[in-house]
Amino acid sequence: MTAINSVCRFAAHFSISGALIMAVLFSGGCASTDVRVAEADNEEITAYGDEYGGSSLRKRTRNVLANLLLTDESPETVVKKLSRYYQEEKNTVLLPVLSDFCWNAGINTDDSDLAMRYFLSAALFSYDYLAAFDRPEDNVYNPMRIEQMWIYNQSLTRFYLYLQSRGLGDSSDYNIELLNGVKVHFSRPEYELPWPRERYKNIFPCAAVKISNLRLDSYRFGIGCPLVLETGMEQKHFPAGSTMPATLLLQFEKPSEGGRKIEAKFRYLDVLRSEQVSLPAGRGKVINIPLTLDFSTPLAYRVNKPLQFGDLLYMLRPDSTSAQEGLYLLEPYQPDKIPVVFVHGLMSSLHTWLQMINTLYADPVLRERFQFWGFTYSSGNPVLYSAGKFRKALSGIREEAAAKGSLENFDNMVLIGHSMGGLVCKTAAMNPDGRLYQEFFSASKEEVRNKLTDKQRVMLDEMIDFKKLDFVKRIVFLAVPHRGSDWADSSIGALGVNLIRLPVGLLTNGVEITEGVGMMLRNAGGLFTEKKHPYIRTGIENLDPDDPVMKALLKLPIL
Repeated sequence: MTAINSVCRFAAHFSISGALIMAVLFSGGCASTDVRVAEADNEEITAYGDEYGGSSLRKRTRNVLANLLLTDESPETVVKKLSRYYQEEKNTVLLPVLSDFCWNAGINTDDSDLAMRYFLSAALFSYDYLAAFDRPEDNVYNPMRIEQMWIYNQSLTRFYLYLQSRGLGDSSDYNIELLNGVKVHFSRPEYELPWPRERYKNIFPCAAVKISNLRLDSYRFGIGCPLVLETGMEQKHFPAGSTMPATLLLQFEKPSEGGRKIEAKFRYLDVLRSEQVSLPAGRGKVINIPLTLDFSTPLAYRVNKPLQFGDLLYMLRPDSTSAQEGLYLLEPYQPDKIPVVFVHGLMSSLHTWLQMINTLYADPVLRERFQFWGFTYSSGNPVLYSAGKFRKALSGIREEAAAKGSLENFDNMVLIGHSMGGLVCKTAAMNPDGRLYQEFFSASKEEVRNKLTDKQRVMLDEMIDFKKLDFVKRIVFLAVPHRGSDWADSSIGALGVNLIRLPVGLLTNGVEITEGVGMMLRNAGGLFTEKKHPYIRTGIENLDPDDPVMKALLKLPIL
């Protein structure tokens, strides 16, 4: 394990992608964010991902309608006649005209039920064009492909929103008749997701919310409707309300009943495991199409939800906010990806890493090689106490992965710590080997431990007699006060110290340890200080350049 004290030296010595370093430097990981999400209006839903399409008929469509004398016909008549012409001639021009016409008819009608039928028709016609006539190997730059994918995506999004408004989002075995008389039968959806459907309390299109103040859109055009998956039940490393990205497809099968009935099914795809989809094409062929990806909206939706308490209260009330502490995964564990763990600084939380993580997800190489996690803790707690929890959490999830036999890339873990979080991280690269006992006590380790209960020994050992984590291979330090900060000894720092209320368990055990070892404490204890009564130093006090903990950590080498 090699660690360094600056990002520049890290970049010089190690081969992690330069994009990761640049994102760390410039995306402001722990700066506060004012990214917001809100319900999107009608125009904003249409504009979502609108890089290639439009909301009026294309010139090609207008020309075909004029040539066939359909310009003045009703939309329903146009669809019926164009469908019949296509069945008779199999003219490759007519499918794009049909999809374009149906999309525009749907967007320009106020009848939601009628619009739904137009959108479903547009999705079907554009899908049929891609499956039957698109030949990427013949013309990589075919603009019709992009146009039809855009129409398919927009129509699918609108159709899915309609179904959700009617409570049919997860339904199956129902029919919808199109304007040309064709019936579409919907079979059971396929949930190709990390977890069963019941674990997600809410699934909705990314287009249904708008994001503001995000520095970068981690979005890629492809086929499908990007989704936000919101978890419902609390589970380890994933609190209720966690979000993940996915992409929805509506796949149409071969027609039956003389071409008057078509089978259709929704597919919910996990884009964190595969970024393309294989779809059946004509003549027994299969085409591979990139999926539309949106990582920004699920991230923004997750962090936009207010916490039960703010970052200030999180620092000042470690005991009452302890349920928030721990290791969080932004995606289910994948053994082939290297874990990158973000650790925030003083008076912060995981929410402050949004901009950086979003920037990293935008890089296809990084999201293929790395998975992003976060550790959160109350920065009011003593640094060594938080560091003990951190190492325990990392060791615990490694044991879980090992039990499943899936450690392929776990042992190449990267830590990224900002401010106080860097002090927490660097203990993962240290072997005190009893030296911290020597720093804080005038007696030997054995003599001190003989004075304590088993519970007290465990707590003290976790804080000062730990071992380096061999599975951590890199540490990135961002603005870390390795030698302390004069701010901690200022009047503002003193005010913060006086307001912090440490956890009852820590206080109780700390006081009992102080009373148990008595005169064995050295230099007023460092960890536990005897003022008028036994007193435990807070995280803010540990940042003082003259703090015994700060001095002791400086003496330990980073291995």
